[in-house]
Amino acid sequence: MTPTQAILSAEADRYRAMIAGDVEALRAACDPKLRYVSSVGIADTLDSWLAKIETEMFRYERIEHPVDSIQIYDNIAIVHGRMLAYGELRGEQMALSTITVSVLKCDDEGDWRLLAFQATAAA
Repeated sequence: MTPTQAILSAEADRYRAMIAGDVEALRAACDPKLRYVSSVGIADTLDSWLAKIETEMFRYERIEHPVDSIQIYDNIAIVHGRMLAYGELRGEQMALSTITVSVLKCDDEGDWRLLAFQATAAA
């Protein structure tokens, strides 16, 4: 598998885990130092982001994640794309359209883990 394929696979696995609400799979897919910034400007650590998923503050029914580009620098990758998310936020129906930047880091085992995420509401 090429690095680009591995990164795309890691991204797809993470989004599947978000839909499933699988906190343990998400923890494994992310770097412990994760910084996750939502489209409304709320910054979370790995633990605070996972707590929101675990308590179903966010409940995703469907997520589409078209990727525009991937830039790889040694063990760091920057993924530019979009996230179209459908589900519930605090019990209310939501539909988000965002432009995203994901930063992944390749660990010593060769696994790409999410280190930083930034979503911005699409115009």
